[in-house]
Amino acid sequence: MLFVRVGKVAKEKGVGTIPFRKVEENLNRLKSKETQSKDGGEGVDDRDVQTSNRRVSSSTTRKGVVPLVLISTGSFSPPHRMHVHMMDVVKRHIEESTCYYVVGGYLSPSHHRYVNAKLGRDAVPASVRIKLCAACTADSPYLACSSWEAELPMFLDYGDVVTHHQEVLQRLYPSVQLVYVCGQDHAEKCNFFCLPRCGMCVVLRDELDLTSPDVERLREKLQKQVKGPIWIVSPNIADDNNSIFSTLTSSSSSPPSPSPFSSSSSSHIPTAAATTIYANQVRTIDILQASSTKVRELSKRKDEAELRKFCHPAVVDYYKEQWQNAS
Repeated sequence: MLFVRVGKVAKEKGVGTIPFRKVEENLNRLKSKETQSKDGGEGVDDRDVQTSNRRVSSSTTRKGVVPLVLISTGSFSPPHRMHVHMMDVVKRHIEESTCYYVVGGYLSPSHHRYVNAKLGRDAVPASVRIKLCAACTADSPYLACSSWEAELPMFLDYGDVVTHHQEVLQRLYPSVQLVYVCGQDHAEKCNFFCLPRCGMCVVLRDELDLTSPDVERLREKLQKQVKGPIWIVSPNIADDNNSIFSTLTSSSSSPPSPSPFSSSSSSHIPTAAATTIYANQVRTIDILQASSTKVRELSKRKDEAELRKFCHPAVVDYYKEQWQNAS
């Protein structure tokens, strides 16, 4: 059991609601690849740490490779395809433009008190949001749903949630760093002094160019508030056979920082991005237009066909059940 201190209140919380299976599998897979290539001259640190009656590798990659875990918080009432796509965009961009490798990622649904106050009757119950987020991430090789935040007896803001996940992850896997992922609207209206020393990645609205004045102002704001590296990426993507969603954004023209989580790290903003969306990629366009507000409106209209464009089948089934119960 871990003791998590929030302000002046110490509460005992287990780590069972933060799933680590995919993180550990990807760390082990990465370590296995590096072990197989040891003939190149770079060794692997095989030190272990004892945690919770199991042993996990404290460092799993050759020198210079930093394993990362992504986390995104929010209502997820309900979750939709853009939530998953946003994480995939960030993963692809970071891995293609830097020396880091994403070994895990979490969707963390907010506490019911916050969601109920925000959405009223339109709020999806916390237990349902947890199940839907789990369904949306089940087929991902790295994403999972963390229900820790939603299952707390009280509401915690995103800064405390990110801090807890970072503390737990670094206790289990000391080499892993955390990156907070959010959309542009959240990045513009909130402050991030509350975040721990972690990275942050903002996914822009589709219509904004990476070199626009609005993006430059956002970058300057984040540089003052975020204690780790900053990435700002375009959401444009193309479908492929290896991932639910993938990115077409070009890699950064700036060389990757050798130690991105140091206090002297700088922002990584690509100077250009591929913005072409091919005419036959209807799903791509649907993904970029997805929002929880749109999904809730479609559910009220009982528009199953349109819902399927934006949502995982589990979300559609949830709303179909609601329609039947209301009739």
